[in-house]
Amino acid sequence: MKNILKTKGVLIVSILLLLIIFIFGGMFSRYMTEQISVHQEERYRDSLLELVENGKTLETFEPTEVDVTYTILSEDREYQPEIIEAYYVRDDNENLVAVIYVLSTFGCEDGLVSAYAISTENNELINIKVISHNETVSVAGQFYNLLDESFFNQFENKNLDVIDLSIDSKAGATYSSRAFEQGVKFARELYAADFEFEIPSLQLTINDVYYNYDFSTMVDYPLIADVTFGRDNNVASIYIDSDFTYQGLASGVEPPQEVKDNIKVYVEDSKIINHVVEDMSYNETNHEIVVKVFGYSSQGITVTVTLNDSETAITNIVLTETHESYDADYNARYTGNDVPAVEEQYIDEYLNNDVIIDTVAAATVTSDAMEAVIEWIDGLDATLNGGG
Repeated sequence: MKNILKTKGVLIVSILLLLIIFIFGGMFSRYMTEQISVHQEERYRDSLLELVENGKTLETFEPTEVDVTYTILSEDREYQPEIIEAYYVRDDNENLVAVIYVLSTFGCEDGLVSAYAISTENNELINIKVISHNETVSVAGQFYNLLDESFFNQFENKNLDVIDLSIDSKAGATYSSRAFEQGVKFARELYAADFEFEIPSLQLTINDVYYNYDFSTMVDYPLIADVTFGRDNNVASIYIDSDFTYQGLASGVEPPQEVKDNIKVYVEDSKIINHVVEDMSYNETNHEIVVKVFGYSSQGITVTVTLNDSETAITNIVLTETHESYDADYNARYTGNDVPAVEEQYIDEYLNNDVIIDTVAAATVTSDAMEAVIEWIDGLDATLNGGG
């Protein structure tokens, strides 16, 4: 036995040491993993508290359910933002001073997760913090990267006790901009349900929104909204620009200033029109109308529509300029020809009276823009004497 222990002792001790290292190593590894997770959670919660100047502690809670949907511009369908989590924020004296909703909205892609901090003391959006996103980025500084400090400054101390909660979009990052705007609006809906806050409203109904094809006014006033307002159900047709801002009375009863100031948010919420074609210029001598629509590029897509001398029919449509990038290196799903293949395909199909394609695979944003152009041209054609 002594000989066995003598010859095998070193091996047995080595095995025992390995077992001890394995067991305690695993325990240590799990411990370290848990510690890392705890520290990450602490850093996350601390970053949320930084949104509220006098906030000291966070307390999770279940927000009241609300049923509100918004339009996904990149897909033209409705969705409701997802509530990831919600926190009460308390100060040193345990007084409730704010609430934070962490929401996931849909921009170019799903999963734009941001925290929205709202003061319970003065009903203001204090600020927001981006947690994560799947938006398109570019080394050239386009798309989501265009959302700079000036964009996010809009969310600081924003009063919720107003009708218009819209956010100024960044050209070239329109879908991402709208996702943040929807997050702000949905956060207010949750706040109203949780804290009996009353969202202000007007006696205003948007009956219809359509393009203005009157050559004398279309450049300055590209859109017309038919509205009903007030207790007497007054009716008016009003000029609005491509941002849905009030520009003047086309016909009917002059609306009060409150209606003029808030027409934008009501037109947006009506969802009658989303992708807007902008009238850029009208040349009476050459019988040309130049219009622009925005796809991915912040510089837009420009199209020239030529009419006959009597301006009773469309004679030609030409793609004047485009800066789209659906065939870029990051978009491996696109298998068609280089830019401007998609833009020219839509124009050619319209001129040849072919069936207009719904969407070019992996070029959805550009397709949406061109579909809006074709819709605008088709409406123009229908209004011309002899058009059809």
